[in-house]
Amino acid sequence: MCKIIVGGHICLDIIPTWKEGNWEKLSPGSLVVTDELKFSTGGCVANTGISLKRLGITPLLIGKIGNDEIGKLIIDVIESNGKGLSDHLIVSSKDHSSYTIVLSPPDADRAFLHYPGANDTFCAQEIEFGSLKGSEVFHFGYPSVMKRMSEKDGKELIKIFTKAHEFQMVTSLDMTMPAPTSSYGKTNWQKFLKNVLPHTDVFLPSVGELFYMLGMNPPLTVKTLRLVSEQLIQWGAQMVIIKMGEDGLYFRSEEISDSLAELVSDQWSERELIAPAFKVKIAGTTGAGDASIAGFLTGFVEKMDPLKALAIASATGAFCVEKIDSTSGVRPLSTVLERIEKGWEMIRPKMKVKDWKKGKYGVLIGPHDSEEGGC
Repeated sequence: MCKIIVGGHICLDIIPTWKEGNWEKLSPGSLVVTDELKFSTGGCVANTGISLKRLGITPLLIGKIGNDEIGKLIIDVIESNGKGLSDHLIVSSKDHSSYTIVLSPPDADRAFLHYPGANDTFCAQEIEFGSLKGSEVFHFGYPSVMKRMSEKDGKELIKIFTKAHEFQMVTSLDMTMPAPTSSYGKTNWQKFLKNVLPHTDVFLPSVGELFYMLGMNPPLTVKTLRLVSEQLIQWGAQMVIIKMGEDGLYFRSEEISDSLAELVSDQWSERELIAPAFKVKIAGTTGAGDASIAGFLTGFVEKMDPLKALAIASATGAFCVEKIDSTSGVRPLSTVLERIEKGWEMIRPKMKVKDWKKGKYGVLIGPHDSEEGGC
C-alpha cells in the first residue's frame, strides 16, 4: 500500500510561450504572436504527488477531474511520471476539469485565468477510504481554492481528516493564497483554522498565506513566528512548518500525541528549528512549496529525525527552483542527500538568529527546542 496519499486541488496549466510584445499589445482586436503551447499539471495533487514520485516515494493521488479533453490531458501528464499514478483520480461526468491559462509576457509579472471546475464539487463522500487502508499519511492541499472545502468553516475537510484518523493516518494540510475578490477570499479563515486544526497533525502554510488568513502584516521575525506557531498549536495542530521562501522553513511542535509518536518517535516533540534555504540559481519558483512538502513527507514516512527531514524538505525545494516548471527539477532522494552531505551552501536567514545553534545538516536549533532544555 502507498505510504502517502495526496488529495486536494488539481488542474491543467496551459502556457502559451510569449516571447515578443507586452501587456500593452494585448488590447481588443489585437493579435499577439506566440510560440508553442505547453501543458503542465498544477495544484497540490500533481505538484506534491509527482515530486514524491521523483524522490522515490510512490503516492496515491486523489483529485477530481471531468470526463473531458482537459481531464485526459491531466491523466496523460500524470501517467508520464509513473504508470498507475492517475488510477485513483475521481472522474466526473457532471463536472468539467479545472484549468489555468498562464499569461507570461517577457520581463513582466504573470497573470492567470483560472477555472476551478471539478475542484469546487470535490467532497469527502467521493473518497473510498476502504481501499486506502494501510496508508500512513493523508496530505490535503489547497482547500482555500476549493468551494466545498472552504465553505462552512471547513466542514467537508473535517469529514476527510476525521475519516483519515479512523484509519490511523497522520493528517497533513497545505494551503494556497485565495483570491481576495473570489468567494474563497470571503471565508473567515481564522474560524476555518480553529475548526480544522484540531483534526490536523501537520500544518504547512507559507508565511504569506498564514499572515493573510490571520489578518496580520508583521515583520518576519523569530518572535512573530514563535507567537503565530504557538497560536496554531493552541488551536489544535501538533506540528507547524512555515514556508518562508529564501528564509527557509520554520518548524515548531509541542508534545505530540502517542499515535503520532508511534510513526515518527517522540524526538519530534517540543522542537523549534529553522532549515535555511540552499543557495541555487533560480529558474522559476512555481511548485517550490509543494516540492518542499514532498521532501518533508518523504523524511517523515522514512522515519528520519526532524533535522534530516527538514533539510531534505529545504533541499527538495531548492532542486525544484533550478527548473522553470513545478516538478522536473526534483531529483531522487539519494541525489538530494548526496548534495547536502557534500556541503551544499545555505543562505543565512535575514531575521536575527544569533541565539540559535547550528545542528546537523545545517539546520538551526532554537532556544525553545527540547535539545536546548525544553520550552
